Amino acid sequence: MTGSAPLAYSSSLYRSWKCDMIEDDEPNLVTSGKSKRIVVDGYPFSIDIFRLEADTTWTLEVIDHQNTSYVWDEQFESDAEARDVAVKTIEAEGALAFMRGNNVIPFRQA
Repeated sequence: MTGSAPLAYSSSLYRSWKCDMIEDDEPNLVTSGKSKRIVVDGYPFSIDIFRLEADTTWTLEVIDHQNTSYVWDEQFESDAEARDVAVKTIEAEGALAFMRGNNVIPFRQA
């Protein structure tokens, strides 16, 4: 596996936080055209690749069928590299192993 392993977050709170950032006059979020949806072992995954407008490196997020978000700590020099790492990681580990949850960090509940 290339790069560091992803951390997983409870997606509903993470996505809410991400949307709040955009609405508060933060820098524009650029979504890569390399973002895609794939199915591995019968499970759908959304591969989202994005960066802030002023940044040059890309962030990788994978969302599974239960809406759990897996975000890599590593930043990628290109969106193609980020996409390739996501696909190779999911395919190499298998869908169930990727989603097993030992890397999930739950957000605190208010």
